[in-house]
Parts: sequence; structure tokens; C-alpha cells
Amino acid sequence: MRPPVVDDRPMHPPTTQTPAAVVDTQFDLRLLIQSLRNTVRVNVAVSFVGGAVALGAANRLGDVLGAGSHGAIRIVGAGLVVYAAALFAVGAARTSELVRWTLTASVADGSWVAASALAIVFVPFSNVGIAVIVSVAGIVAAVGARQLALRRRVRARASELSGVAEDPPVEVVHVERRMPVPSTQAWDVVTDHRLYGMLAPNLSDVRVASGEGQGMIRTCSSSRGKEWSEVCTVWDPGERFEVDVRTDDYPYPLAVMRGAWWVRPVTATSSDVGMDFRYQPRAGVRGAVFAALMQAAFPFVLRRILRGWRSEMTTRSNTDPRR
Repeated sequence: MRPPVVDDRPMHPPTTQTPAAVVDTQFDLRLLIQSLRNTVRVNVAVSFVGGAVALGAANRLGDVLGAGSHGAIRIVGAGLVVYAAALFAVGAARTSELVRWTLTASVADGSWVAASALAIVFVPFSNVGIAVIVSVAGIVAAVGARQLALRRRVRARASELSGVAEDPPVEVVHVERRMPVPSTQAWDVVTDHRLYGMLAPNLSDVRVASGEGQGMIRTCSSSRGKEWSEVCTVWDPGERFEVDVRTDDYPYPLAVMRGAWWVRPVTATSSDVGMDFRYQPRAGVRGAVFAALMQAAFPFVLRRILRGWRSEMTTRSNTDPRR
């Protein structure tokens, strides 16, 4: 098996020509792929929940629908659970497989919508049952259409990732927010490592163990008492810094984890602040599940940090004697 590889090019902050989520050409592409991957995962969740409800509450669901055999409902539920499992594998697959099987998934979604329409025509469902079926079909249609639209865009650029190992694939997370302070003040807060440890709910402490700037080593402690080290690989004062996590001691099933924190001036009194992460889960089901859960939860964690940063920046700005 090839070792996990993440592209080694440094991640650069967005520019005015590339707003929002672009850090470099490949990161931009990875964000697009991530959108497709996460849309497939939404499909997984919808299918699994629907299947679980059909299996666990077939009798009640039959009463709500107003027609249909309870046995048939259980069969449909089992099929949905199997479909969700297959989709989960697609969501965790390398980009080429993701693109290939997303088309099949979207065709299956379209078939569900068509079957729902036929069922409404030929089966005497209750009004509530019709509303439920139409609602579910609408969700499935929206997810399927988004899959197709994203697949088309990813397919047009997938060759750009040739030669990069994707066993498992690299995943990315990006967040940013405009701050009402100059970039110099924003940078002071972004590089306050202890503050970062206080704001991140999964951390209890972040401290510099040795060095400064590029080559700096900082130690992170989780809220459960686990520790690991991170090495600063890029340090552009006032602009950005990046770290590589030493995953040998990392308490999460990730083979690679890299982060970038950046500040970009917008006006004399405002700046954009952002965080970009690339990670590659360890091979296996545990890593794939964690990667999916991380995509769901990590953006909320990072937005909480951004809110904390904004509050701290405002406080420091108001007490700055230079004002």
C-alpha cells in the first residue's frame, strides 16, 4: 500500500482575485471535491435514517401512510440501509471512484423520485402519507441534482490530482470571517496559541514547547488529557503560519493533519481571518467514519474559534493605548 501523501505545496491565503475559499489551485479543487463528497454523505444520512425508520417502525409508518404492506415497508427499509452503506463507501473512495459512482447514485435517486410519483398515482395513500412521500422525494431529488452538478465540475478537473496518493483520499476544511480590526491586531490574536487552546472545545491547552517562527514546536493537550506535538512548517509574519501534526501520538485516527492560519488586510480597520485544514484518515472503517464525522463537526468548532477571536480582537482593540 502506498503511504499517505498530502500535496507538499504551501497553502497560501486567498487574494482579492480569488475570494472566499481558494488557497492554491489544488486546495480550490479539493474544496470542490469535498463538496461532492459531503453531498454524498448527506445522501447516506437521508437513506440510512429513512431505512432505519422503515425497519424499526414499519407498523406505525404504514398507519401514517395509510396504505401499503408492513412487510413491503421493511423490505424498502432494508434496501435503503444497504444503499446507505454502499454510498458511504463511495463517499470515502478516491476521487476517480467518487466521480464514477456518483453518477450511479444520482440515477438511483432519480429512480426513487420516479417510483414515488408512480406510487402516489396507483396506491391510495392518505393525505399525510402523500405529503411525506412528496417531501422525501423532494429531498432526494435535490441531493441527486446537486451530486450531478458537482460531479460535472469535479470531472472536468480531476486529472489535476494525478500522481497524488488517495488511499484514503485527502479531505479539507475551510472557514474564514471578516474582523473589524487591522490585520496587525488580528495577527496578534491568531498567533496567541494559548488562546487557541482555550477556544477549541476539544483542547485544554496549547503551548509553545520550543523555538519560534518556522521550526517552532507546540504541544497540544486534548480535553481528555492526550498530548501531541505540532511543527511549524511555514511562518510569514503578519500573514500566515502552518503546522504539521505529529500523528504518531495523535488521539484521532488520522495519518496526516496539516493546518494553516492566515490573516489578510481588507481595509485600514478590517481584515479577513481564516483557517484551512487538510487531513487524511487512516485506512479502514474507523478512519472513514471519523473523516465523515469530522466534516460534519469540525466547521462548527472552527467557527466557534472565529467568534472567540473576534471577541478578543474587539476587546484588545478597545483597550489598545495606540487608539
